[in-house]
Amino acid sequence: EKPPNNRRRKQEEKHALIIASDVMMRRVPFVFLFCLYGFLVEFKPSEPYLTPYLNLTKNFSLSTLDDEIYPFWTYSYFAFAILVVFVAAPPLLKGSIVLGALCRLLTRVQLLWGQELWMMQLMQVTFGVASACEIFYYSYVYLFIPSSRYAFVSGLVRACTLSG
Repeated sequence: EKPPNNRRRKQEEKHALIIASDVMMRRVPFVFLFCLYGFLVEFKPSEPYLTPYLNLTKNFSLSTLDDEIYPFWTYSYFAFAILVVFVAAPPLLKGSIVLGALCRLLTRVQLLWGQELWMMQLMQVTFGVASACEIFYYSYVYLFIPSSRYAFVSGLVRACTLSG
């Protein structure tokens, strides 16, 4: 038997790298928009002021917040995270990301105009759904990126979301 041809193997590796780079370059606008979305979703300048806002502006006591409002996020996130496992199929990923974005928008609307306890509880449920949909966000990018670039794109997406 002939020993493997190192020159040919190096050419094949170089060709595979060129093809992977070409595929990645066509995906740059997608990755940019994906990272921008992640940054904007995680950019929450009002988050540290949620409790004072609900306490002082909406007139909910701290015990009401802790006992009757905030637990709704925990339980809704848990329920929808379990549901995510059963519907995590590629055709549903984009719709789930859109659902998460709409639930985040609905959360803000309820924060601004909701006055009653049940509306604040519903606000926490919509935020729980949005939080559970983040699982889809992190898995969606892998449908379009070559496996040789997973580590790079994962780091990029994570850096953008942590910057937000």
